[in-house]
Amino acid sequence: MIATARSLVSMQTLQTQGIETLELDVTSSSSIQNVKARVEKITCGILDVLVNDALSSRGIVETVQAFLPLLIAANKHQYAQSPTQSISWASRIVLVSSITAILPMPFHAAYNAMKSALLQYGNTLKIEVESFRIKVITIHAGRVTSRLLKETDRHSLPQGSIYGSIRKVDPTPTAEFAIHAVSHTVKKNAGAFFWYGGQTWMTSMMDTFFPRTMWASAHGYQYMTPLSSRMP
Repeated sequence: MIATARSLVSMQTLQTQGIETLELDVTSSSSIQNVKARVEKITCGILDVLVNDALSSRGIVETVQAFLPLLIAANKHQYAQSPTQSISWASRIVLVSSITAILPMPFHAAYNAMKSALLQYGNTLKIEVESFRIKVITIHAGRVTSRLLKETDRHSLPQGSIYGSIRKVDPTPTAEFAIHAVSHTVKKNAGAFFWYGGQTWMTSMMDTFFPRTMWASAHGYQYMTPLSSRMP
C-alpha cells in the first residue's frame, strides 16, 4: 500500500504502520510524473487500485492519465498468470466524491461544484476505461469527521447563526468510514457507487424518488423558516 499527500509530515502515523508514503502535489505535472515513476519501481509496473481524493479537477484527470498504464498492466499480469481462466479481479479507480455533489449544501458552493465535477468525471471515465476491464467506483461520502469538516464548521457560520441546523447531523468517525469504503472497494463485484456517512441514506432516497427541485424546498423549509420567524 502506498499513500500520498502534499506533505510527508501529515502521514507520519502511516509511516509507523509500515505504509509507504510519497509526497505528491496533484497540481504539479512534474510531481505527478515523479511519483508515478517511484510507484512503478515499487510495484514492478503494476497497480491494482488507484484512490483519488483530491479536489483539483485538473490534478485528478492528470493523475488518472498517468497511472492508467499501471492499472492496465495489472489486468494483463493477472491474465498472463491464468490465460485459460476467467479473471475474477479487475483493477479499479476509486473516486471519493461527496453527497454535496447531489445535495446543494448552503455556503459550500465551490466545494459542491468540485464534487459535482468529480461525480460526472467518474461517470464519463467508466465508459472510457471499460474496454480495459478497469472498474470505476465513486464513493458518495456523507458527513465524516475530518480536519476539513472541523475547519468548515468553525469558519463558515458564526456562532448563533440561524443556519446552525446544518451542523446538527453527527459526523461518521473517520475509521468507520474508511473500513466500509475499503470493504466495498475490494469486493469482486463491487458496485459503481457506494454511499456511506452522515446523511447519505436521506440524500440517496431523495435523489432517487423526488424531483431535483425538492432540494430547494427542503433547504427552504429547514433553513429559511427560522429566518422568516425573526423578520418583523
